[in-house]
Amino acid sequence: MLIHLFADDISEELFEEVLSSLNSVDGPLEFVKAQKYLRVNDICYSYSAEPLGEEDFEKELPVGMAWDDLLESIRSTKRDCGLKREDHFFFLTNDRNEYNWFSFGDEWNNHYVHCDSWEYFTDSDFRFPVTFLVASGLLQSCVYGNMEKLMEAVHHETRGCLMDLCINKKDIQMKMRTADCCGDCMKDIQNAINEGRFQAAHYMQLMEIMESIREQLLFKSRYSIQQKPSELRIGAYTRKLRLSQFGNLELKLNPLEKTLYLFFLNHPEGVHLNDLGDPENKREIKSSYENLSVLLDEERITQSIEQLTNPLENSASEKISRINRKIKRAVGDELAIPYLISGPRGEAKGIALDRQYVIYEDQG
Repeated sequence: MLIHLFADDISEELFEEVLSSLNSVDGPLEFVKAQKYLRVNDICYSYSAEPLGEEDFEKELPVGMAWDDLLESIRSTKRDCGLKREDHFFFLTNDRNEYNWFSFGDEWNNHYVHCDSWEYFTDSDFRFPVTFLVASGLLQSCVYGNMEKLMEAVHHETRGCLMDLCINKKDIQMKMRTADCCGDCMKDIQNAINEGRFQAAHYMQLMEIMESIREQLLFKSRYSIQQKPSELRIGAYTRKLRLSQFGNLELKLNPLEKTLYLFFLNHPEGVHLNDLGDPENKREIKSSYENLSVLLDEERITQSIEQLTNPLENSASEKISRINRKIKRAVGDELAIPYLISGPRGEAKGIALDRQYVIYEDQG
């Protein structure tokens, strides 16, 4: 089942971070980018002329786009993206709504998610709360169907449940750090599954996404004291790269990027990029790539490896830059440091992670 996300006015990099977080858990739900990009700046709405300060977020402000106008713009954008009325469509924007809500939706699976000013409410970066809101919003939509039924179920007093309204917006942190449902809400979820409105597999995947966010938040909060990196687990056959203490978060690399990363993992002493073309290194790289690229023919594999290991080409440097960007996108700049392929210019490159934290899973 495809869940469509549309970036209104957020950066491509931040949008990709959210997509990566949502797709870090395997399951029947796949989160994809809506193909057509339009803006909603032609809609008339009012903003405060002054920059917002922290005191402004202690109350709900009657500024921003009217709900009806915003939902109509989202519906129009959904149609322009060629999607069906019943498709789940998440509209990610920095534009605030008139009631200053984090997120809301309608009975036709159109969802609004606010992406700006999270520094006032959480001590985490943008992608955690936005990923959490997409996952929880999808779950709520499947269980309750519309805002009227949803508002009958929400908790006005924060209790650490996914259905907390979070009238005090900073309470969103408690919701993310529990990533759980109370007994009453679990009954609603079970009823939705029993009645066929919600699939158990979808529920499990969404809860795993939110659990992953919870684990990452806890790990980040403890890292400054503990200074202990997460285990990096290498899958037996697919060689998936997963970070155990980040909710089993997968580092999604393409086969050639993964081949290069595994090569450097296998060489803790580091390797000069000019030495990638040495016969022994090239054989190791090609053998790994053949295992990861079963659909490619021998000619294309050989061509890719020749280009990657040629010191006159810039292929290896480009791949390393992309790998490092993906790792930073997955875990943040600070926590990414031990997992990056790095080294002084002109010297050997390597991965600093202590190999006691690298776990190769049993192929048997």
